Amino acid sequence: MGDDVKKPCDAGDELKVLAANGDDRLVVRHTADHQQVMGVLRPVRDGEPITGDVLSVEPIDEANGVYRVKDQFSATGKSHSGAVTDNFRRGWDVAFSGNRHPVGQA
Repeated sequence: MGDDVKKPCDAGDELKVLAANGDDRLVVRHTADHQQVMGVLRPVRDGEPITGDVLSVEPIDEANGVYRVKDQFSATGKSHSGAVTDNFRRGWDVAFSGNRHPVGQA
């Protein structure tokens, strides 16, 4: 009988650079659960939007473009979605929509 439970890969979470264009790197990421994901790796720059995951990597074989993924923060996932509450949205609307409500009267 087969075991349907996915086992972690001995290689862990790694990525390999396939091609480069300026600061952008086309990579394939091999996750610990054996998924292979294509993506673009680029430096995080102040003031630019984050459109995917933020990764921290360390070289395994830098000459061949192989890196270990150390940490990951998902800018599009649910890992931080609890920060936006209804109270936050109401406050945002009051502050930036021009629909200001009086806070007091003298």
